[in-house]
Amino acid sequence: SSSARAAAAASAAHTPMSEYEVRDGVAVLRLDAPGAKVNTLTRELQAEFEAALRKVERDDAVRAAVLISAKRDSFVAGADINMLSACTSADELTALSRGAQQMFAELLASGKPKVAAIHGTCLGGGPQDGPA
Repeated sequence: SSSARAAAAASAAHTPMSEYEVRDGVAVLRLDAPGAKVNTLTRELQAEFEAALRKVERDDAVRAAVLISAKRDSFVAGADINMLSACTSADELTALSRGAQQMFAELLASGKPKVAAIHGTCLGGGPQDGPA
């Protein structure tokens, strides 16, 4: 139906970190996986998160950042199982893991303070956001 296609298109346009706003010098990064009950760590989320971190670091109006979830009872539920099961080799899984570790290392090494406002479930790579 046309309404189902429109809903699918709207969902596809919504990205895992679609909200980035600056309030009083604090960048608010909101995680919200489209159509999912929980946020999971996906390649798309990683790419968007890295881009958002670069934006925070470049923006002179931003003094700090807070990462929050738009999900009511979940921050991050860990790595996306479908993404992991789609890997066809140990090398591919290793590359995924190293990419995520690099992202978290860059988060910790960056110059501006960041806080993860965790409410609810926080598993897998999610707890690595906490020490930011």
